[in-house]
Amino acid sequence: MKTKLSAFTLLETSVVMIITGLVISLAWMVYERVGQESGNYRDRVNRDLVVSDAQALLVRDIAQAHTVIQRNQGWLIQRLGQASIGWSYDDGGIYRQQAGRSDTFFLNLLDVETFWQGKPILLPGQMVDEVRLQLLFAGQSLTLAARKASGAKTRLAEEQP
Repeated sequence: MKTKLSAFTLLETSVVMIITGLVISLAWMVYERVGQESGNYRDRVNRDLVVSDAQALLVRDIAQAHTVIQRNQGWLIQRLGQASIGWSYDDGGIYRQQAGRSDTFFLNLLDVETFWQGKPILLPGQMVDEVRLQLLFAGQSLTLAARKASGAKTRLAEEQP
């Protein structure tokens, strides 16, 4: 008596393997795409954080300053009873130095403007109460600005010899 074995034919096994291969290749392509998008998102977030950190430090330093002095390629922020803070810039980015600590912001700097009571400052050694940095960020122009609020008493004290 012959017994018939039940099994898949070679054709059925081949079809299942082809379908499995297609599903796996599609899943792999989706996985790679999600990985790329995740990396792009992470890069965008990091760039945004660099700009927001630079803006926050610039605003805080200038707001807490007793005096801000224009220098070549930067400015010096002097605070009463605390270490001075130096800001500088070049084609490679914006730099902040304070008591042995240095912060570097790799940003595409287009232009820097400094003002004293609304008038542009052009020469080093002059006092500054407003700083504007024009950046090229993610293909768009962006302005970082900080202004030192000063009342009449502060202005009178700064103007006296």
